[in-house]
Formats: sequence, structure tokens, C-alpha cells
Amino acid sequence: MSLRVKRQAQSGARADLEAAADVEQLLNRNAELEILNANLKRLLDISRRRERKLVKALEDVNADSLLSLDLDECGADDVSATDSTQSFLRSLADRTGWLIGLLVFQSLSSFILKSNEDLLQRFPTIVYFLTMLVGAGGNAGNQATVRVIRGLALGSLTVKNSGWYVAKETAASLLIGLVVGVAGLMRVYYFSAVGWHESMAIALALVSIVVSSIVIGTVLPLLFQAVGVDPAHSSTTIQVIMDISGVLVTCLITSCLLDTSSSSGRLGRDLLEASRSLANATAAAASVPNVT
Repeated sequence: MSLRVKRQAQSGARADLEAAADVEQLLNRNAELEILNANLKRLLDISRRRERKLVKALEDVNADSLLSLDLDECGADDVSATDSTQSFLRSLADRTGWLIGLLVFQSLSSFILKSNEDLLQRFPTIVYFLTMLVGAGGNAGNQATVRVIRGLALGSLTVKNSGWYVAKETAASLLIGLVVGVAGLMRVYYFSAVGWHESMAIALALVSIVVSSIVIGTVLPLLFQAVGVDPAHSSTTIQVIMDISGVLVTCLITSCLLDTSSSSGRLGRDLLEASRSLANATAAAASVPNVT
């Protein structure tokens, strides 16, 4: 009798232990589900905040074409054909008017070339590489402009951090201009039948154009947004600005460094000759074997 009671007690104890283990497992799963639910709610809140921030940024830069909403889910009515036509005409007028204005503005480069006709005739090398210089400025400026427009659309670039961003891009422009200038010098001097003076003048013009284009390309979209103009227009505007300023900078620098008829030109030639002598001396010193 006592043995049966003892076995029953052991069986009851095992059942109690198994029940306790099941309860503990259920409690653990419940805790995991609560943690998972809390994480999902937090991710949902973050997603909603980012969505509101992105919508607000797109509205601020008037980038309605970048925003694709599901009109059926929003409960909006279908867009009528009249509204669509009017929107198309407004967009067409805005784009056409802007391009015509830039075309007129870009024609100013012809006056700059005409006023420096004597310099270009005496140094035709400037004309050969003028497209390279102007194109480098347009590419660098457009690259900086696209980065700013993307930052404005995503909300990562705001009024609060715009000053820091402009300072960072200005510092970067100096390094980029130096690297591109060295590459341009090697391209002109080693791969073309161009003298040292002309090569250095073109390289210095290239550095100046790249640095100024990056700075202008960074500031221009921010300026457009501040005055209520769509920053997307800055991508075409920077191209025209650098076409004109690139021609102007090239003519000014080459005139100061190559035109010996003026005192600044003679001084520039002397500086270029000194830089060439220094480069030759450095190369000669590097070629001397180290005798120990």
C-alpha cells in the first residue's frame, strides 16, 4: 500500500514539474511576443515619421513629380483630363521659359571671346582645351548640385546643417581642384605638343574653374530654395554659369600668365619659368642615385 502511494506521489510530482515547465515556456514565449510587438510598433513609428519628413521635404522643393501616391487608397478622385492638360502646359511653359533665359545668358560668352580675340590668336592652345576646361567646370558644378538636391529631397540637408555642409564642400573643392589640376597638367604637357608655360596656365585655370564650380553648385540650390524657386532648376543653371565663368576665368588667367605685352603677363611668365626650373631641379635631384 505504501509503495503504491509512493509511486502515485512520484507521478504527481513529475506531472507538477512538467506543468511548471510548460507554464514557464508559455511565459517565455509571451515575453518574446511582447518584445517583438514593441519592436514592430517602434519600427512602424519610425517609418511613419520618415514618411512625413520625406513628404514635407518634397513639398518644400516643389518636387511633385517625384512623389507617387496611390489615389485610390487616399480616397481621392481621379484626375480629370483638363487638370492634366493644364499641368502639362504649365510645366512646358516653365521649362521652356527657363531654357530660353539660360540661352540668352549663355550667349554672353561670345562677348568674352571677342574681347580676347588677340590673345586667342596668339595662343591657339587655349582654344584647343577650352572645351575641356568649361566641361570640367560644368561636370563638377552639376555633381555638387545633384548632391544638394538629393539631400534636400531626402531631408538630410536642412537649414540647420546647411552652413556646415557648404563649409565641408568648400574644403573638398580645394582638394578636388588640386587633383584635377594635376591630371589636367599631365594631359596637356605630356600628351600634347604644348609648352610648359601654356600647360601651367591651362592647369591653373582648370583648378580655379573646378573649385569655383563646386562652391557655386553647392550654394545655388540652397539659394533657389530660399527665394522660392524650384532647386531642380539649379542643375541646368550651374551649367550655363560655368560655361560663362569658365571662359572668363580661362581668358583672365592665361592673359595674366602668357601675355607679355603687360606687366602682369611678364611677371606671370617669370613665375612660370621659375616653377619650371624648380620642377627640373627636383626631377634631377630625384634621379641622382643615393650613394652610401
